[in-house]
Amino acid sequence: MNAFLTSGKIPVDNFSLQEIRKLHMKISALRLLALSIGYLVLGSLRVAAWTATDSASDPAYSGGWTNGSNGGSGFDGWQLDPTPPTNSYGHFIGSSINNGNGLDDGVTGGVASDGDIDSAGSAAWGIYANNGYVALGVRMFAGGNFLGAGQTFSADLDNGWIVDGAQVTLALLSISQSPMLQLFFIGGTNEYQYTDATGTYYTGIPFSDEGLNFAVTMTGPLAYTATLTLRNGTTTNWSGSVNQQLYGFGVQNNNAGGTVGGSAYDVFINNISVVPEPSTLALGALGLLALTVCRRAR
Repeated sequence: MNAFLTSGKIPVDNFSLQEIRKLHMKISALRLLALSIGYLVLGSLRVAAWTATDSASDPAYSGGWTNGSNGGSGFDGWQLDPTPPTNSYGHFIGSSINNGNGLDDGVTGGVASDGDIDSAGSAAWGIYANNGYVALGVRMFAGGNFLGAGQTFSADLDNGWIVDGAQVTLALLSISQSPMLQLFFIGGTNEYQYTDATGTYYTGIPFSDEGLNFAVTMTGPLAYTATLTLRNGTTTNWSGSVNQQLYGFGVQNNNAGGTVGGSAYDVFINNISVVPEPSTLALGALGLLALTVCRRAR
C-alpha cells in the first residue's frame, strides 16, 4: 500500500505501534516548540507594541505651548519649567528658521528653503533662556511605557547661536527623569557631544543652526544604537548603553542667550515619535504564525 499521506491521515497498516507512538511524540514536541516561540515572541512585543507621535502643528497648541498641553498620541502632557514666561526665559510656538542667522539658507549643515525643522504652519516648539537662566520641556511616555528592544525614539532639534560656556541638550530620561542619554552642544566648542552610561564622547558632527534629527533605537533592555543626522544628510552613528530604561525625554536651553538674548539664541524641537522597527513587526508576525501552526496541528 502506498504510504503517501492524504487528508492528514496516516495509513496505520504501514506503521508499527511503536513508530506511531514516536511520531505522536515528535508532533507533540513540535507543538510545544511552536507554542513556546509564539508566546515568547508575543511576550517580547508587549513592551514594543506602543507608538507615539506629535508635532507643534497639532491643534492642541493653537493657543500656544503651555504647561500640561498635550497633542498627538502616546505621550503625557508637557512639563515646562520655569513658568510663566519672562524676558529671561519662556516657551512658545514659532518658526525654527528664526534662530541662528535667521535665514533658511542651508549654509551650516542645512538645505536652503527646506523650513529647517518646522512642521505645517511654520511651527516648532521653542525655548529661550538668557541672563543665567535655564528653561526646559519634559515629556514622558504615556501609561508608564518605556522604550523596549526594537523601538526607535526620534526627534528634530534646532539650536541657534549658543554663547561660550552655555549649553543646549536633548536627553532621554529614566522614570525619575534623570538623564540617561544626552546629546548636547556647548558654546565655544566645535561639535556635538553625547553622554551615556560609559562616558562622554564627541560625535564628529559640527555645529549647525539649520536643524538635525536624533534617533535612538533600543537593541536590548539597556543597549542602544543612535543616529545623528544634519539636514544636509551629514550623519554619524554609534552604539552604547544606558544605566536605566528610558521613559521619556527632555530638551533644555541652558542660558544659550547669555546676556545678549534674542531669537538668534532660541532652541527648537519638533516632530517627535516612537515607532517599532520593521524587524519587530516581522518578529510579531513570526509569533502569530507559530501560534497558528500550533493550533492547526491539534
